[in-house]
Amino acid sequence: MRSFVKDKAGQITMLVGLLSPIGFGVAAFAVDLATVSLVDTRLHTAADAAALAAVAVLPDTTTARTRALEIAAQNAWASDGTVTSNADVQFGTYDTAAKVFSAGATPPNAVRVTAARTTAKGNPIIFAFARVFGVASQDRSISAVAMRFSPAYCFLVLDPKASGAFNVSGTGKLSVPNCGVQVNSTSDTAATVGNNATAQARSFCVVGGASGTSFNPKPVTKCAAAPDPLALLPEPAQPTQSCTYNGLNTGSGQTLPSNATYCGKITLNGNGNFSLQPGVYYFKNATVKLLQNASLVGSGVTLFLDETSTLEFGASGTVNLSAPSQGPYKGVLIFQARGASATTTSVVRGSPDIYMDGTIYMPSSTLSMTGSGSISDVARSGYVIVGRVNYSGSVTFNFDAYSNVLPVGFKYSSGLVN
Repeated sequence: MRSFVKDKAGQITMLVGLLSPIGFGVAAFAVDLATVSLVDTRLHTAADAAALAAVAVLPDTTTARTRALEIAAQNAWASDGTVTSNADVQFGTYDTAAKVFSAGATPPNAVRVTAARTTAKGNPIIFAFARVFGVASQDRSISAVAMRFSPAYCFLVLDPKASGAFNVSGTGKLSVPNCGVQVNSTSDTAATVGNNATAQARSFCVVGGASGTSFNPKPVTKCAAAPDPLALLPEPAQPTQSCTYNGLNTGSGQTLPSNATYCGKITLNGNGNFSLQPGVYYFKNATVKLLQNASLVGSGVTLFLDETSTLEFGASGTVNLSAPSQGPYKGVLIFQARGASATTTSVVRGSPDIYMDGTIYMPSSTLSMTGSGSISDVARSGYVIVGRVNYSGSVTFNFDAYSNVLPVGFKYSSGLVN
């Protein structure tokens, strides 16, 4: 009996027999976990590539969705099945500060694409070995968000020497949340902000110097001057040799014809609702005023001001204008002749409800904003290229630069943000 107890022959065989199921189980889980890791990599690749492909063609969401589905399918294996469907491609906006994607928000500047293998889709990951232990499959889902970034700057002040070429005063606030402000003046006080005013942008780049403590963030000075991105855009030819209107003062709403020449004092007032047809409105030696409760509405329009013409939106009227989406002046809403002097000033004042989707291009003249209005206060879009800008009063001016139509000379970029 004692010899039997002391005999250890065969114990290794018994241990192997006891431990083999555990070893096989660990190996099985290792194989299945490797499968999950491999699938995750493919889903990441599919979602990332699809989001980048889609955001590159915004605002055309139809084409963007088609591209997302095609690219997601190309980056998945046949065994993955359909990893991305229509509902998995969402358009919206991405807040870079809060790092939040808001599906359905407009105008869209981001795309979220989800690639998944799930039971609901009918393509879960089927385990080869873990099912022996009661784990037959697993769902995996990966999302990617790609954002369309605006150009480095969308607010450009071109005057090369003026003091206060960019000036914010009073209690007003200039907000350019998604792109930068570039000031080309070499003056030591090229950009100025008063004590009770605020200037906020993604960045401020000033060739000369900046004065004031209410910049957010602090301006970078001694920057290189930025070129005028629309310098090669030709000024429109006068569409009619004679004046279609030589003076107009009315409070009666009407549709004003495009591709026509407007001269003299053009005053739209009262409670009139004035509609603009698509096309170019050519103002020659004109002073254009929108006063009282008058409204001005138009889509696909470009307002061209010659060297001496000025524009004034005032009182409590409504302005809802958008630039053309195609043609030589796509994305350009207001265009002042390059020969205008720095003293030629167009004004936005009072408390109007103003929506201007497009570029304000006044490369040698001055844009002045004042009063208590709200200029494109939420998620509005456009670019400002002016000789000088003065901003005062208690106005909130927000150009977020996500216009659906990018003017010639500007370029978007895009990248993954989540």
